[in-house]
Amino acid sequence: MDLNQRPPGPSPQRRADSVPRLWAAWALPMLSWFVHLNASYLLVDWTCRHGAGLLHAVSLICLLLALAGMVLAWRAARVDRERSRFLGRVGLFAGGLFAAVIAMQALTGFLVPPCH
Repeated sequence: MDLNQRPPGPSPQRRADSVPRLWAAWALPMLSWFVHLNASYLLVDWTCRHGAGLLHAVSLICLLLALAGMVLAWRAARVDRERSRFLGRVGLFAGGLFAAVIAMQALTGFLVPPCH
């Protein structure tokens, strides 16, 4: 085997159980909820003057980020290593929880008028 030839299998940067991907799977849903909650409060005055379009866009972006964290967690949960499976399952649970919270908070933006 040539020393410059790569071994078969995924490269270490593309592995589902790499440490940065595990951290992203675990932390991305929580951080997206934190950003959503704070941005929603910061945009209240702007929403009263200009409409709720930006608020809905922020909600959608944060929900997609939480779901992206769930996808990373799902990929990590399917790996054979015990640490990766555990963190993947925790990430799936946390991602589902925070995605549901973001969706419920976004739903109030549709049901409740912004300036009442």
